[in-house]
Amino acid sequence: MDAEVVVATLGFDADFVLRRLSKGAPRRALFLALKVDEVSWARVLSAFKLIETFCSYSKVECALEPIGTSRPIAEVYSVLKREIEKCESLELFLTGGPRVMVVSTLIAALLLPQKYSRKVKVIIEGEGFEARVEVDIGMLQKLLSLGDSERRILVTLLEYERGLTAPKVATATGIPRTSTYRKLNFLKSINLVEEEGGKYRLAENVRTSLRGLPLGNT
Repeated sequence: MDAEVVVATLGFDADFVLRRLSKGAPRRALFLALKVDEVSWARVLSAFKLIETFCSYSKVECALEPIGTSRPIAEVYSVLKREIEKCESLELFLTGGPRVMVVSTLIAALLLPQKYSRKVKVIIEGEGFEARVEVDIGMLQKLLSLGDSERRILVTLLEYERGLTAPKVATATGIPRTSTYRKLNFLKSINLVEEEGGKYRLAENVRTSLRGLPLGNT
């Protein structure tokens, strides 16, 4: 299902955004751009004019939000909170614009209260090569809150798609069995792990997002 609102970081190039909008038009599109000086801002406005024309043709409400350089995370946080309070699903498209804009937006999203973060999905596409990362903010928040032992369990389960019993997880991770059972049940309670037939495995959305990521040492 397409997101109701797309919030995209924007620089001097409109190509990535136009490609995204052509794949599925949201109700509203908001573009975050770093305002450093008038010369660079004029280039941002030039890119936004192309996007604005496309949005008008596609009947998508769109707006450009200037972000200052002194406190970009706080400013982006305010924008995201304002937008997510008014919609049921929001996509962060973090492909365009300077790195400080992209990173500030991701950090701001991670700071959102959990009641909002469950509605936010992040998409990042490669520049000059075919690559795509898609993950929801709520899951990232959960992962960042985990301790070393829980991460070791996730890394272990990532290697065994068919799942492992709790004793085998304990053996593979070196975590005592009692602690392993407790931690597996905790991971299950926050929907990072599933259990079937006595075997534990990563939830499918977690497996898809984490495949290839170095979460820690097993």
